[in-house]
Amino acid sequence: MGTSWHLVWLDGTDMPPGAGITLVLTGDQVSGSGGCNGYGGPYRLDGQAIEVQDVASTLIGCQEPIATREQAFFAALRTAATWEILDGRLILRDADGTDRLVFEPGG
Repeated sequence: MGTSWHLVWLDGTDMPPGAGITLVLTGDQVSGSGGCNGYGGPYRLDGQAIEVQDVASTLIGCQEPIATREQAFFAALRTAATWEILDGRLILRDADGTDRLVFEPGG
């Protein structure tokens, strides 16, 4: 998946233009921006299964609604259990099969 992705949908909500939430998967590392803070950590792929582990972020104080959106993104990222690329979009789902995050290429 080694490309940069930007978040367009989070838990049923379209992201506003310029939200700035990105995801980069390279090797065994995930990184990007939560919209305010940078983040990174290890991840594992096994077929369509994905596990994002021990994501750490910088601790810049963010204004609302950016801070709440960023925390919701980090929480959803930690629940990612499967991935799929559908119509050019990267979809991350939780263990129940619920879509949590939808990304488009670029970032």
